[in-house]
Amino acid sequence: MKAITYLLLLIILGLAAAPWGVGILVEKRYREMLDQISKLYGSDVEFQVDFKRGYLSSVAKTSITDPATGQTMNFVDTIQNGPVIFDFKGVANPASYIPQGFKLAVIDSKLEGLLEESIKAVYGGKEAYKITTALDYAGNGETTIKVFPLQVNQGPDNTVDWQGGVYTIKFDSSLENFTGNIAFPKLVYSDGLNKIMVSDITGNFKSNVETNEGNYNFGIAEIIVSDHNTDDQVSIKKINFTGKADVNNNMLTANMQYATDSIDYIGDVYGPIGFNITFGNIDNELFKQISKGGEQGQNMDPQLLEFFKQRPTMNITLEAATPQGDISVAVLAEVGNADLTELTEESLMSSSSINADIKVGKELILIALREYVASEISMQEAIYFMQNRENAQAAPNPYVMTTAELQEFSNEWIATFTQYMVDDSFWIDAGDQYTTNIKFVNNEIMFNDVVKTPTDLEYLGASLNITIEPEQANPDIKTNKKSATQQPAVPTDSIPEPPSDLQPMTEEEAEQRLDAVQIPAGI
Repeated sequence: MKAITYLLLLIILGLAAAPWGVGILVEKRYREMLDQISKLYGSDVEFQVDFKRGYLSSVAKTSITDPATGQTMNFVDTIQNGPVIFDFKGVANPASYIPQGFKLAVIDSKLEGLLEESIKAVYGGKEAYKITTALDYAGNGETTIKVFPLQVNQGPDNTVDWQGGVYTIKFDSSLENFTGNIAFPKLVYSDGLNKIMVSDITGNFKSNVETNEGNYNFGIAEIIVSDHNTDDQVSIKKINFTGKADVNNNMLTANMQYATDSIDYIGDVYGPIGFNITFGNIDNELFKQISKGGEQGQNMDPQLLEFFKQRPTMNITLEAATPQGDISVAVLAEVGNADLTELTEESLMSSSSINADIKVGKELILIALREYVASEISMQEAIYFMQNRENAQAAPNPYVMTTAELQEFSNEWIATFTQYMVDDSFWIDAGDQYTTNIKFVNNEIMFNDVVKTPTDLEYLGASLNITIEPEQANPDIKTNKKSATQQPAVPTDSIPEPPSDLQPMTEEEAEQRLDAVQIPAGI
C-alpha cells in the first residue's frame, strides 16, 4: 500500500514539475528558431531576445533590427508551456481547466511600439489581430494570423468595410519546408472620389527555402473601381498568379504565370489576358551562392561565369484580347555557352541569342502613335517656348496647333512612319495586324530575316523625332526617307486636345508641361 502511495506521489510531483521542465525545452526551441531565421536573413537583420522562463508560461521580448536603416520591430511573445495546453478564461470559469491538447508550447505574439499604436488607432483601440503559433514536440509548428473585421464610417462617401481574414503557415523543425494558406473575403473602401471593392483574395503556397523548390497560387475574384461623380467603372475579374519551381539534377526551372479573365474599362472589355515567363537551365547551387553572395556584397564573378556557361534561358509569352485587336508576343532568350572564358558585356552579347515573334492589331498601333505624336507636340511646344521666351525676334511657336491641325499633322506623320516601317521590313502588314520577327544572334540583329546595320537602327530611332521648322507654315516630316502614304482619316474626337489651341503659354504652364511629359523626344 505504501508503494502505491509513493508511486502516486511521484506521478503527482512529476505532473506538477512537467511545465517547468517543458519551459526549459521551450526556451531552447525558441532560441533555436531565432538562430535558424537569423541564418536565413544573414546580415540583413539583427535579432535580440530577452526570455523570461516561468512555470506555466514564459515571456519573450524579441527585437528585429535592419542595420541599414536602424529601424526596429519589437514583438512580445506570451508562451504557454506544455505538456497540456489550456485555454485560460479566468479562475472561476470551468472551461479554463479543460485541456485543449498536448503541445510543446502555444505562443501568442503581439507587436510593440509605434507600429502597434498605429494599428490600435486605426481600430479605435479594439483588438486588430491575433497571432498564435503552436509547437509540437518534434519541433514542427503552425502559425495562424487572424485579422479582425474593421468598419469605418465618416460619411456616406468616406467608409471602410474590411471583413478581415486568416493566414496560416506550417513549418518543419528545420525551418526549411513551409506551406501556407490565405483567405481574405472582402474589402470595400470609399472616399470622396472613388469606391474600391476587392473580393475573395485566396491563395496557397508550398516551398523549401533550402532547395528553392515550391509552388504558389494566389487569386482575386474581382476588383471594381467606380467613380462617385459619374457612372464610370473599371472591373477586373478573376485575377490569378501561379508559380512553380522544380529542381532536377541540380538544374532549376522556374515558371510564373499571370492571367485575367476580363478588364471592363468604362464599357470597353479587354481580355482574356495571359502572361507567362519561364527560366530554365539554371544551376541551382550556383544560383544560391550568387544570391547569398550578392546580398552580402561579395565578388561573385567566378560563380557568375560558371552560371552563364550553363546557357540559362528565359521564355516569355503574352496573349491579350482587346476591342482594338489582339496582342501576341513570344520571346526566347539564351545567354552564354560552355566556351565562355570571361565575364564581359561583349562576351555575353556575342554568346546570346534572342528570338521574338510579335503580333499587334493595327488599331492599337495607331492609337499608340496618336498618343505619342500628341505628347511630343505638347513637349516640343513647351521646349520651344522656354528656349525663346526672352527672344523678341523669335518666330511664332510652330508647335501650337488647333485640334484640326493636330489631327492633320498626326495623320500625315503616322502614314509616313508606318509605311517606312513596312517598306524597310521592320513590320509586316498582315491585314488587321502588324507582325514582326526579331532575331539577335552572333551580335547581329535581323527584322523579318533582313539584317539591320547600326546605321539602320540609328535611322529607326531618328525617324521617331518630330521636328518642325519655325518658318514652315505646313511642315512635313524631314527625318523619314520614305514618302508618306495618307492613312484613312480618323474621327476628330480620337485626337487629344491640342497643347494650347493658339492661346499664349505662360512660363509656369510651360514648366508644368515639361514636368508632366513622360515620353522623351526622339525615343
